[in-house]
Amino acid sequence: MKKLCFRKLRLEKLVFRSLFAVILFSTLFFYVVVPESSHAQTSGQTSAKQTLGIIISPPVFSNLTANPGSTISNVIKVYNTSPYPLNTAILVDNYTPVGDRGQVQLQSPALSNQYSLASWITVSPSNLSIAPDSYQYVRFTINVPLDAQPGSRFASVVASVSASQNSRSGSGVGTEIGSLILLTISGNVTVDATLTNFYTNPVFTQGGIVNFIQKIQNTGNVTLRPTGKIVISNMFGNTVKTISIQSLDVIPSAVRLSQEQINTKGYIGLYTASLFVNYNSEGKSGTLVGKTSFWVIPIYEILLIIAIIILLILFRRNILRALKALFSNDTGTRSTGTKGTRTSGTHTSGTGFRIGSGTGLRS
Repeated sequence: MKKLCFRKLRLEKLVFRSLFAVILFSTLFFYVVVPESSHAQTSGQTSAKQTLGIIISPPVFSNLTANPGSTISNVIKVYNTSPYPLNTAILVDNYTPVGDRGQVQLQSPALSNQYSLASWITVSPSNLSIAPDSYQYVRFTINVPLDAQPGSRFASVVASVSASQNSRSGSGVGTEIGSLILLTISGNVTVDATLTNFYTNPVFTQGGIVNFIQKIQNTGNVTLRPTGKIVISNMFGNTVKTISIQSLDVIPSAVRLSQEQINTKGYIGLYTASLFVNYNSEGKSGTLVGKTSFWVIPIYEILLIIAIIILLILFRRNILRALKALFSNDTGTRSTGTKGTRTSGTHTSGTGFRIGSGTGLRS
């Protein structure tokens, strides 16, 4: 009896040790081996506060339309954010697109092309003296020639502060900031665009952020503001998410990049992203369609599950033996009997019992 109880106790300890080893290994694997990418924080954030200079508002006039021979006018606010009074010159420049993120490069009014607008614009006043933490208005007027061709034109009203004024605060460079003006001349315009690229970054993820990048080129002669959506479906064709794309101005001849993102936590497998873009101007419209795919494989979670399965397989005999000993109804544990009772195939006599032939408990 003592030998049987001791063996059961040893098996109980063995099963608990095995389960403890599985839990300990799984915990260490998940919290030590798995990189803590989900807790990473980006650094290097810059402050948006401006200690010296000017601000112009609004930064963009994007919905101006006019007929040939007409005149339109509007106002701009110019703020002095410095602790000093500033003398500010108001200029008018043409500009051209640079890159694919909406950047522009200012050009002299003397450098003109079919989209130049600066020569049609006058400003009043052309010079300002702005007190600290104050603002003044500037009015601009666009005089559209009678022979103006249909399509878009663009320029910038620029507020400029000389380097000598900035030097009072330690800055030895001039400050210029502009309000972009996009004008559309009504008529028989060309409305056309091309989807030059649509892809995801990254293509493979373990369950983090996936970015959808689309690049649209304006191949017409009028500014466009495309709208649309991205439909994400799983490998079975079921829609799991729909997101709207940013509506950004794309001026003629420019390529504009826009980006959306989703968190793929809880996703697994292959996913397809379908892009649908609509654009229109002056009663004309068009549609762009694109498709790309990406994988979500939570590899660390999968490895954790595999590790637990391997440990269970390695310790399966010990665990099964211990569980069988704990939960089975063992008839050999009876401590009373009658004369002539057989136990484990061995005939016994008397009121006691013995485990036959020293073989022990069969498991």
